[in-house]
Amino acid sequence: MTTEQHLPNPRTGLPGILDRFAGPGATSVELALQFLLPLLAAGTAVAYATYAVGTWSALQYVVCALLAFDIVGGIITNSTSSGKR
Repeated sequence: MTTEQHLPNPRTGLPGILDRFAGPGATSVELALQFLLPLLAAGTAVAYATYAVGTWSALQYVVCALLAFDIVGGIITNSTSSGKR
């Protein structure tokens, strides 16, 4: 049994950079999920850290936001069809 796949190639220029992050051929809904949910997670993580700890430096809040964005974004991107290409 053989399967033949015709995967889209990443575009050139700035759209190509987006293709490399989100996967080539990502739909607008996939792109929205891959960027809006991580932004929400980053904001929630920083808000929780502000409420629970409250004494962090600005750098600690930035690192918290980046980690939350990266982790949630990676989970969402890897679960999409375009991210698996």
